[in-house]
Amino acid sequence: MANIITLQSSGEYIQMNNGLTNVFIHVLVLSGSNLAQTIDQKHLVMWLAEEVLTFQKCPKHSIFLTCFGCQICNN
Repeated sequence: MANIITLQSSGEYIQMNNGLTNVFIHVLVLSGSNLAQTIDQKHLVMWLAEEVLTFQKCPKHSIFLTCFGCQICNN
């Protein structure tokens, strides 16, 4: 299964599998927490960390990641 992140103004996109999407979001949060300088930037990183990255129980596996309302679970 693939996840696509699109920049609509240019039509460019990144296609990643579930595992890479998981790593991508975590790297955004980790690097953003180090680089954020303004209050708005810090709030965005906090939102990513608190709201976007949530862990839930998967029927087949012990845990899976829910990201932007999409389930990320490697079978």
